[in-house]
Amino acid sequence: MVCVRRTLLTMTLMCIMIVQLCAQTPIGGIVNSYARVTAVQTVDCRSYVTIDTVDGFGAGDRILLVQMKGPVVSGSYATQTVGLTEYAVIDTIIGTTITTVHPLIHTYDIAGAVQCVRVPVYDEAVATMNVTGKPWEQVVTERIFRPLGMAQANADIALQAGLANVA
Repeated sequence: MVCVRRTLLTMTLMCIMIVQLCAQTPIGGIVNSYARVTAVQTVDCRSYVTIDTVDGFGAGDRILLVQMKGPVVSGSYATQTVGLTEYAVIDTIIGTTITTVHPLIHTYDIAGAVQCVRVPVYDEAVATMNVTGKPWEQVVTERIFRPLGMAQANADIALQAGLANVA
């Protein structure tokens, strides 16, 4: 009788552990996506955010909009809007334009730099490998070289990253 109880208890605990493991979302590597915002407008209580690529974004995703820098006004950067951030949820995506579920609160100045970041939401997640961001070289290539029409760098970007006068 004791042996049967132990077996039943062990099997019950194993079932509970298996259910909990199945409920967890394994994550690792690059878990977010981001894009340069090229236009933002709110019309009739709907906000439309146009980005340079919708790869990695989908309806129902949570996004974070960030005003990365201010526009140039009279030869210097205007810093009043720098750092504006807010979360939104994607309702639909048509082409490269995201429609948000609710209207945005802030007004973003596209003459500065505005970024849209997909922020994953998990009920239960377990990191099965290191969580990382894109490599610096890939970010520089996507954000600086490609928009300028450049195909390659003639210097090692990683070595330049720590220098004082290198962005």
